Amino acid sequence: GVIYGESGSGKTFFVLDMVLAIARGAPQWRGHKVTPAGVMYIAAEGAWGLANRLRAFDIENKTAGEDMNFAVIPDAPDLFHDKDHKLI
Repeated sequence: GVIYGESGSGKTFFVLDMVLAIARGAPQWRGHKVTPAGVMYIAAEGAWGLANRLRAFDIENKTAGEDMNFAVIPDAPDLFHDKDHKLI
């Protein structure tokens, strides 16, 4: 899926809230039943601020140390090149 919107509108926090509920197997997310699954997050605009956002999520949700089926690709893959196929 793709989420788009104005810079600074909270897109990353919204998406992380959703996908980390899936990755950690939360029983629900915003009133919707969650089916646990692995999540591969592509930080297409770079991962420079993602670590801080993940840390903030852990603090806010008290999830530090929880097992999560979550991985990050720190850059946008170019699917026209074989080397990037191996990332996914």
